[in-house]
Amino acid sequence: MGFRTKIATSHLFGKGKARILGLTTLISFIAVTISVATVVVAISVMDGFDKELKRKIAGSGFHLWITGPELSNAEGLSEKIKGIDSITSIHPFVEGQAIFKSENKSYGGIVQGIDLPDVELVYGKMRLQDKEVLVGRELAAILGIFPQDKLIIITAQDKRPRMDEFVVSGIVTTGIYPQDATTVYLSVSEAEKLLGIKGISGLGIKTADIYKVRKIKNEIRSRIGLEYCVKSWIDLNKNLFEALKTERLATGIILIMVLALASVTLFSCLTTSVIRRKREIGILRALGASSASVASIFLIEAGIISIFSCVAGILLGSFISWIISSTLTLPGSVYYITRLPIEIDPIKILVISALTPILCLLSALVPSLWAAKLDPTTALRYE
Repeated sequence: MGFRTKIATSHLFGKGKARILGLTTLISFIAVTISVATVVVAISVMDGFDKELKRKIAGSGFHLWITGPELSNAEGLSEKIKGIDSITSIHPFVEGQAIFKSENKSYGGIVQGIDLPDVELVYGKMRLQDKEVLVGRELAAILGIFPQDKLIIITAQDKRPRMDEFVVSGIVTTGIYPQDATTVYLSVSEAEKLLGIKGISGLGIKTADIYKVRKIKNEIRSRIGLEYCVKSWIDLNKNLFEALKTERLATGIILIMVLALASVTLFSCLTTSVIRRKREIGILRALGASSASVASIFLIEAGIISIFSCVAGILLGSFISWIISSTLTLPGSVYYITRLPIEIDPIKILVISALTPILCLLSALVPSLWAAKLDPTTALRYE
C-alpha cells in the first residue's frame, strides 16, 4: 500500500482530528448510496413492468394475424406458412361486433368465433358446443351473468338486426382488462351463422418466441403476397410501446441527474476536506510530494467512497425492489397486472457500477486539482 492510499484511508477512517471531517464523509456516502439505490429500484421496476406487460399482452391471444377481403381458402393459406420456423399453431377465427343482453343490462362488444380460445377458465366449463358461449370475466360482471345463464347476442345481417339466445358455459379471463370486458367466445360455425359470414375473418398465429414476430411477419408476407394484411401484437400495441419507450428515456435522464446530484455532494465533501487540510497539504509538498501525488490522494478518497457506496446502494436497491414486489398491489383494470413485477438486469447493474465511480471521480477532479496547485509556502504560512 503506497503512502497516497494510506493517507487517503486515514482521512476517511482515521481517529482523532480526522474525525472532524467524518460527518461530511458520511453524508457523501449516504447520498451516493441512496442515489444508486434509487436508480436500481427505478430501473428494476421499469424493466419488470415492461416485460410483464408485454408478456401479458402477447400471451392473451395470437401473436400474428392474417386478414384480407377474402379468406375462404383458409386451409391453402395455412399450408403456405406452416413450414415457417417458430410458428407453433395456426387458428382460423371469425370476429365481429355485437350487442350483448342479459336480463338486466345490455352492453356492446366483440364476438369471436374460435374453436380453441387461449383463455383461462374462472367459473363453469370450458366448452363451446351448440348455442354455448364463453364470456370474459369483466363483461360477465357488467352484465351480471353466471354459468348456465341465458345471453342474447344481437347482430346485424343485411342491415337488419338478428337476435340469438345462447347459454353461458363458462366465465374466462385473458388477464387483459379491455379484452375481458368486451369479448364473448363461441365456435367458428356458430359465429359464421350469427354474423352471416361465409368463410373466416382471418388466421391467428402463435409463435415460440414473441419477440421474433417482425422476422416471422416478413417471412409470411413473402409467402402469401401483399393482398393480405399481416399484423403482429407489437403493431397492434404500437402507441402503448412508443409511450413506454418515451417514458423510459425521460426516466433514464432523470436517473443520471440523480447520480450527478450525489456526485455534487461528494464534490462538496472533498472541497471541505481540502480547505480543512491545507496545512497537511503544505507539509506534504514541503517534504517532496509532487502535485500529482496530492491530487491522487483526494481521487483515491473519492474512489473509496464511490465504490463502497455503490455496492451498498445496489444491495439496498435490490432489497427495496424485493419488498416492493412482495407488498405493493396494482389495480388490474389499469395496469393489467395486480403485482408490481421486478426485473434486475445484471448488465444494467454493471453499467451502474461503472457509471457511479466515473461520475464521482469527475466531481472529485476540481478539488483534487485545487489541492495539487496549493503553494506549500502559502499553505504553511497561513495555517
